Amino acid sequence: MLTHENYLEQCRALTRGIHSGRGAYLSILPTNHAIDFMVGFIGPFVCGACVVHLRTLRPEFVRDAFVRYRITYVSLCP
Repeated sequence: MLTHENYLEQCRALTRGIHSGRGAYLSILPTNHAIDFMVGFIGPFVCGACVVHLRTLRPEFVRDAFVRYRITYVSLCP
């Protein structure tokens, strides 16, 4: 079970090492996924980064998003 303290500690670690407050995060995972909730919502929110959501995950749209929005972060899981 993930507790509030787990999320707070993950947020502290993210803001120290990954999110710098600059750049944009491409959210591909469902937002109810634990990884996307932390890395794609809470982390960028705390740091003031931009989060990009696409209407479709077709490869040409994902590829275009990296250029159009200058994506600097994306997290995936196997």
